[in-house]
Amino acid sequence: MTRVDDEILEWLEENVAGTPSAVADGIDKHPDYVGDHLRKLVDLGLLDKPSRGYYRINDQGEEYLRGELDASELE
Repeated sequence: MTRVDDEILEWLEENVAGTPSAVADGIDKHPDYVGDHLRKLVDLGLLDKPSRGYYRINDQGEEYLRGELDASELE
């Protein structure tokens, strides 16, 4: 997990859901870079992808942000 991963999760927690472009704008990063991280976070089980190009934080992602889930358990 990187600081960018944390920023993405925090942005999605505040905004409920979004596209890579919306998240990238929100955290001031390039959309392709954010897209790579979003896919990684889905693979780790911290985000859901309910439809193409759309991501939202799930319960496990919220647990991670609250410090209730150790990142080392994910990787």
